[in-house]
Amino acid sequence: MLIPQIYVFNHSSYAVPFPEVSEAGLHRVSGIAGLPYDEISLIITDKPQDLTTLDLPDRPRYFVFFGKEVPEEARREAILGEYESFPGPEKSEALYRRWIRVMVSEYQARLYKNLLQTLIDSSPDMIWFKDKEERHVILNRAFCQKAGKDADFCIGKQHPEIWDSDRSEYESSEFGPRKTERAVIDARKTMTFQEPLNAHGVMKQLTTYKTPVFDTFGKLLGTCGIGHDVTNFENMGKELDIFLSAFPYPVFFCDAQYEILRMNSAAERLFRGMRQLTNYRTWKDFFLNKENNALMNETNVHVLQEGANKYYYSVAERDIKDSFGNVAGYFCMLRDVSYQRMAEELMFRAANVDPLTEAYNRRYFYEMLDKLLSRPVTLLYMDLDHFKKVNDQYGHDKGDEILIETVKAIKQQFPGHQVVRLGGDEFALVIADYCPEQDLRQRLDLISKKIENLADPSVGLGVSIGYGATQSLKNVEEFIHMCDDRMYEVKNQRHAAR
Repeated sequence: MLIPQIYVFNHSSYAVPFPEVSEAGLHRVSGIAGLPYDEISLIITDKPQDLTTLDLPDRPRYFVFFGKEVPEEARREAILGEYESFPGPEKSEALYRRWIRVMVSEYQARLYKNLLQTLIDSSPDMIWFKDKEERHVILNRAFCQKAGKDADFCIGKQHPEIWDSDRSEYESSEFGPRKTERAVIDARKTMTFQEPLNAHGVMKQLTTYKTPVFDTFGKLLGTCGIGHDVTNFENMGKELDIFLSAFPYPVFFCDAQYEILRMNSAAERLFRGMRQLTNYRTWKDFFLNKENNALMNETNVHVLQEGANKYYYSVAERDIKDSFGNVAGYFCMLRDVSYQRMAEELMFRAANVDPLTEAYNRRYFYEMLDKLLSRPVTLLYMDLDHFKKVNDQYGHDKGDEILIETVKAIKQQFPGHQVVRLGGDEFALVIADYCPEQDLRQRLDLISKKIENLADPSVGLGVSIGYGATQSLKNVEEFIHMCDDRMYEVKNQRHAAR
C-alpha cells in the first residue's frame, strides 16, 4: 500500500504530546514556516484564522482545532477533530492513529482515483462505469471525444442524454446496451458483444466487453464496459501489422482523407527521405507520373523517377467500407511492373518500331489511325525525291544515314507526335488534331531544307509532302489514299518544275 508522508505541526498554545508510534511516513515538524507544499499535513491549532489561511482545497491539508470559533468559510471536511480542550495525553496515541487513518484513507482514495482515470484515459477505446440506475459515473477521454461532450456533462447521465437518442427506444426491453448489460449481470461475468452505436447520426460498430461490478460484500454496484470501434481501422493493431508485413508490394492503409495510418516496410522504402509526407494522394501526385502509353495491358501504371532510373508501378486503390456501407478509408497497393514493362516494350518495339530509324512502322500506323476514328486528325504523307540516286551514287550506308536523319528532322519540328516509316523512303506524320496547312507551312519548309542538305545538290534530294486533315476521321483507307494522291501531286509538280 502506498504510504504518504505526513507532517504533524503543533501551532497551538496547548502542549499536545507527539505519539511514540512507528507509523511509516510520519514526521514531526515544529512551527509553521516549513510547511511542505505537496505532502499531507496535519495542523493542530487553536487559531481560527489558520483554518482558512492555511487551507488549500487542492492540497491535502487537515486540521485539529482547539477552541469554539470555527469560521463559517472553513472547509469542514478538512477538520478531523474539534475540541474545547485537549482530551489528555493518555488518549493522544489513539487520536493520532485515528487522524492518520482518515488522512491515509482519503489520500489513497484520491490517489487511486487519479491512477484509474490516468489508466483509462491512456486507452484509445471507450471505457465507462455505470451505477445500478445505468447512470455514467466514470468515463475516459476517448468516450467523451466520441460522444462530443465533456465529462462533467456526461457524469450522472444515462444513454439517451449523452448520445441524443430516443428515450422511448431506450426504455424498451430490446434496447441493445441495456439488454447486454442485463446479460452480464445475470451471468455475473465478463461478456463480449457486437453492438451498433448511433454517434449523433454517424453509425459506428463496436466490439464491447462488459463486466458486472460488485462491492466487497457481493452487492451489485453497476457495470463497466470497453467499446472498441471496429468501423475505424485506426484501432487495428498488431493483426494489421502482421497482415501488411506479409505483402511483398508497397501497401498503404489510409483514412477517408487518404491520411496514411499504416504502411508496410516495402512502402517505407519507397518513402525514404519523403516520410514527412503523411497523405498518400499528396505523395502519389507529386512523385508518381501517370504512364500514358499503349504498351501494357495494365490500365493504371505510374512511373517513379529516381535520378536516371525509372520504376513502373501498377497502382490499385480500393475503398474500405464499414459495417454500414460508408467509405471508412482506402487500401492502396503498388505492384512493381518494371521488368514486365521493359519486356513488353521490347516486344512492342519489335512489332511496331522500325529498327533503323526508330520511327513507328506501317503496322502500327494503321492501328494508330483506327484508334483515331471519329476524331480530328492531320496526316502528312512524305516521300523522298531521287533517293535511289543516293543509294546508287553513295551506297546503302549513306542511304540509311539519310533515312535516319529524315526521321530526326521530322521529330525536331513536330516533337510529341507520331512519325512513321511506311517502307523504303516513304514516311508519315500523324497529328491527333486538326491543323490547317498554312499553320504547318513554316515547319514543313524547314524539314524540306534539312533533307535537301543531306546530300550533294547535284543529286536533287528532296521531299514531297501530301497534306490531309479532317475534323472527324471516317474512313482510314480513303483518308490515306487522299493524302497519298496529294503527295504524288506535289511530287509531279516538283519534277515538272525541275
